[in-house]
Amino acid sequence: MNLSRVSITLRRAISHWQVRLFAVLLSPLLLSPALGAQAKAPANKAKSEPPAATATTDESVTAMSAIPRSEFKIPTSPAEGRDPFYPASTRIYDLNKETKPVTVPKPPAVVDLVLSGVSGSADKALAVINNVNFGVGDSLEVVSGKERVRVVCLEINVQAGTAVIEVNGVRRVLRRAESN
Repeated sequence: MNLSRVSITLRRAISHWQVRLFAVLLSPLLLSPALGAQAKAPANKAKSEPPAATATTDESVTAMSAIPRSEFKIPTSPAEGRDPFYPASTRIYDLNKETKPVTVPKPPAVVDLVLSGVSGSADKALAVINNVNFGVGDSLEVVSGKERVRVVCLEINVQAGTAVIEVNGVRRVLRRAESN
């Protein structure tokens, strides 16, 4: 008994979906002007004349493709319009004003620095960076590529063979170049 109820319910569900599917597939045909006119015409007239569906459907297709596009214009003053979400805002009127181009600062160039050697004692250490002698606390200009760069020597470690420097506000640790 339970099985028969399930099968009846399943049959009803299938038929319900079939009806919906046919309604969706046939609704454009039923709503088109050519078929609507044929359905309203008397039966004997519909049998005697061939349907002129091709011309009418072409017209309906061109009418559907000629839908105008919406155009939005940003208002330049409160008299032309306002922002519906923020009515008190004046931000929308500033969008049309000419703005100056923003100058982006040039990023610091990649500086090629080579620590050629380290010498001296722990108290008075010296470092040779790009053929310029530095002591701790010295701030000198060094040629790197095609430009001159100001280098500040912050710390020199003679035993490790390193020098801590600052170039363009960026700290770097230079290690002694190994010779082959």
